[in-house]
Amino acid sequence: MTDEPTHNSTTPPPPPPPPPAFSYTPQTFTQYSLTDSQQSQERFGRGVLYALGTGIGVGTIWYFVVTLIKIQSVYLAIGVGFAIGAMYIKGSLRPSPQGGITSGTIAVATILVAQYFIDRHFLIQAVQREFTGVHVPVWLGLTPAYRLMKLSLENNWFRLLAWAAAIAAAYMQGANGQIRGRKLR
Repeated sequence: MTDEPTHNSTTPPPPPPPPPAFSYTPQTFTQYSLTDSQQSQERFGRGVLYALGTGIGVGTIWYFVVTLIKIQSVYLAIGVGFAIGAMYIKGSLRPSPQGGITSGTIAVATILVAQYFIDRHFLIQAVQREFTGVHVPVWLGLTPAYRLMKLSLENNWFRLLAWAAAIAAAYMQGANGQIRGRKLR
């Protein structure tokens, strides 16, 4: 015979078992720690933010120094690249090949934007010396910006070489720099 109630049984089914009693287990910090992959992504993102902020800052400083002293110093470009790579490491706490590529890319963008505004500044001064009251907009589009950058680099191999050195400095610093951060525990 089975213990199962039959259809003819008048006894109600047994009540469900009671839920387990509430128990509180205190959470420790290790239960909330990130996995290695999550830590790596967080470090990379922080490194990119540091490098972008540095790129904006040193690009602006480069622009003001060049426009104030009215002499283009290509050595500042190398400093820009080095600073971007160093700040990537400071943010990410460790160098990596992807950090080098990212630092180099941010250095290229910083150098191009800063050089565009430097050349634009001197172009506006030249135009205003010849024609008073002429307004030159900040952005004319990609084609005029490309032409201005092309004119900036024509017959100026030293500037192009300094830019390449700046990009290499950013890459080498971001990929295997000597600045070391604190280790995460």
